[in-house]
Amino acid sequence: MALILQNVALCNNTYKMTVSMPTSSDLGVSGQFYMIKVSPEHSCDPLLSRPISIFDTDESNHTVTFLYMVVGRGTELMSRMKQGDELTLTGPLGHGYPHFDTDVTLIGGGVGAAPLYLFAKEHKALYPQRKILMHIGFRNENEVLLTDDFAALCNGVKLNVGGYVTDDVDFESSSLFYTCGTMPMMAAAAKHASAHKKTLYVSLDTHMACGVGACLVCTCKTQDGTKKRACKDGPVFEASQVYDAEKGCFYE
Repeated sequence: MALILQNVALCNNTYKMTVSMPTSSDLGVSGQFYMIKVSPEHSCDPLLSRPISIFDTDESNHTVTFLYMVVGRGTELMSRMKQGDELTLTGPLGHGYPHFDTDVTLIGGGVGAAPLYLFAKEHKALYPQRKILMHIGFRNENEVLLTDDFAALCNGVKLNVGGYVTDDVDFESSSLFYTCGTMPMMAAAAKHASAHKKTLYVSLDTHMACGVGACLVCTCKTQDGTKKRACKDGPVFEASQVYDAEKGCFYE
């Protein structure tokens, strides 16, 4: 069980929740996620837990923060929870984003940019001499958030509202590229990265039921024809593994 310290509305049905974790627990790294169950024990409303990416961690206070948008029954119930409430977390799960001693360019779409915040925080601590550039896109002005958060960590933040965030990215640069957001946005980033022979890491947004690789709901195909579980083998993959450059989409 985790104790909710904060659960506040930001904008456009988007919330930020911070929970206090047991001191013995591993908080996780960028790109990993937790399965969150909001219903009381023995309740089936909703039946399944919800996978939510880690937005931030604080080792000194042993807390984990999540950014989520209300899109269904599970997240709607999450939005109602208050300080002092408890919820059940399973995690951290999956494989996160790898770090390398190089400049990086981050590409985020809306709330999907959440795990890139922790990545930027980690990368800045690991390689303070390296540049971090952030591109973040939103459908409209009412959805804009996180720009100040990223500005505190990155060497530059470019905002795109109402357009295609990938159009602003210089894929000819020497950066390593990381993205998280909607599948069409990540596919566009993968297309550009493939055309410029650049390495891009994506976090696959697939439906999950168990989060631990048992149910096979989140299975995805890879370049060599094998199937991978996004929850256990991912959710972070090198784009060339899961993106079909000939068809211009992720392998189906």
